[in-house]
Amino acid sequence: MSLRILVCGGCTFLDAAAVFAALDQLDQEAGVAAVIHGCARGADALAGAWAVARGKEEVRFPAD
Repeated sequence: MSLRILVCGGCTFLDAAAVFAALDQLDQEAGVAAVIHGCARGADALAGAWAVARGKEEVRFPAD
């Protein structure tokens, strides 16, 4: 099974290690096919960076 993960979080959340660790664990346990995010600073940007770094599909939906 491959997951499509939606990540949305605070613009001031800057803990890249926590985001990468959580997504790495999900990928290891269930397989992540894509990361969906709203292109905001913080958690969204970190999740996008994880997707790029891990060669996963990055689906961007810029927030209004």
